[in-house]
Amino acid sequence: MSTARHPFLWRRWTTRLYLGDPAADRHFKTHCTFLYSAFLSKGEVHEVHDELCQKLDSMAEDDGFEFTYAASSILDELCGRGVIERMLEWGN
Repeated sequence: MSTARHPFLWRRWTTRLYLGDPAADRHFKTHCTFLYSAFLSKGEVHEVHDELCQKLDSMAEDDGFEFTYAASSILDELCGRGVIERMLEWGN
């Protein structure tokens, strides 16, 4: 997972979730990329990033859910809370 300012979208914060580990896997794919609400501060974006990491770990390791299901479930919740403005990319 990577959170950074998007170079073309008015330097808005985005997060990209990967299938595989870009640091370790030669063949990894982007699962999804989403745009945060413009009203979130840098600190709030980092808090959501940490929350997302924690929930993904918990759902996958503790509860045994597949990554794609866990990610979809968490992103639905974040959209409902108004944290995510829109999805920019959605993969397999």
